[in-house]
Amino acid sequence: AKAARVHYKENQALLERIAERYQIDAPYLIAFWALESNFGRLQGNFSIIRSLATLAHDPRRSAFFTRELMAALQVLDEGHVPLDEFVGGWAGAMGQNQFMPSSFLNFAQDFDGDGKKNIWSNTADVWASIAYYLSENKWQAGESWGMSVSIAEPVEFSKLMPMSVTPGCRALRHHTRPLSLVDWSAKGIVPAVEQAADPRVSGRKYAMVVPQAGETVGYLVGKNFRTILSYNCANKYAVSIGLLADMI
Repeated sequence: AKAARVHYKENQALLERIAERYQIDAPYLIAFWALESNFGRLQGNFSIIRSLATLAHDPRRSAFFTRELMAALQVLDEGHVPLDEFVGGWAGAMGQNQFMPSSFLNFAQDFDGDGKKNIWSNTADVWASIAYYLSENKWQAGESWGMSVSIAEPVEFSKLMPMSVTPGCRALRHHTRPLSLVDWSAKGIVPAVEQAADPRVSGRKYAMVVPQAGETVGYLVGKNFRTILSYNCANKYAVSIGLLADMI
């Protein structure tokens, strides 16, 4: 968190310009950047083309990785990065924000206007690309991602599950239906930090990420949490993003 705050303070003017353009919240740009690549330091050094060609040959997910390979070739053809710098993780995620090639084509941004969408070494493009991704996935600026809560007494979460779950992200299977903070409080679930006076929080409904049996700490999550899950469909990842952004 300390390193994240330093990066945020050093780049605050640029981050706030990006946040204003895309109508998102600036601290989250640093939070995603931190978790995806340790502030740009760990991007992977596998050839994107070679990795995707290998995975496309594997019959288990051939169709998916073949599409990503075609997208990667388009990225290369458009001249955003030289071939010898076109590197990333073993499964094709690339750059400081770890976009798959299809996400690059859909969301990468040329924020500084140099004609290249450079998510490998241009932090303005990296942060703007994250911002555009969040914006296009229904981010609501100024809204809370959620909050940590204390669980004072046992709750029958099985009775609070929704009738149906939006397909696509398995993490949503572990979310209850949304309830107000008043309703959660009646069940012995209270925010760890006083939230009642915050208008961004008090009038909203929140789902609970169902905790393990016996846990005394849990997380209530709102609509922006779902946007975070669109980036990486894992509840622990999304909670980490939210908590780090709050610390920043």
